[in-house]
Amino acid sequence: MIADGIGLGARILTLTRVRRDTPAPAPGPHIFFSNHASHFDFAVLRAGLPRPTHPVAAADYWAVNAFRRFLSLRVFDAVLVDRSLVDRTHDPLAPMLAALDRGHGLLLFPEGTRGDGKTLQPFRSGIYHLACQRPKSLLFPIRIHHRPTGWIVNFRPPTHPPPNQPAASTPR
Repeated sequence: MIADGIGLGARILTLTRVRRDTPAPAPGPHIFFSNHASHFDFAVLRAGLPRPTHPVAAADYWAVNAFRRFLSLRVFDAVLVDRSLVDRTHDPLAPMLAALDRGHGLLLFPEGTRGDGKTLQPFRSGIYHLACQRPKSLLFPIRIHHRPTGWIVNFRPPTHPPPNQPAASTPR
């Protein structure tokens, strides 16, 4: 309920208009991905996503204090990923794979950080590895156009994951 109020407030503050090139998908283990320029991005997108869909967020940012941890985990039901521990014993994909295996959706911002909202930055490799490990999950691209006159959110048709093939050994 708090998340819905925050989402409504964010959509009003940003004057968001939503465009859909495809009907809203039924709930399921979908992977939604979008560009990222503001802390409002997930709050704005949340209303157009099936439930349950979890934002994927960096633990090194969202778990640093009690307020951020409460907001991310209790209000928005985020999946926090520890990006600092990437080795054979700490798989950063594990919490995301678990959510997909429960039939939940994920929202990723594969640029890995907030950008300027005008240009896309290179994607990090996590979305590729996630899609390869869960090839039945559809990928739904979302484009947020951050404009001074109001945001435009464009939900695009789904794509299929790449064929399951060995991934590069060096994650970005």
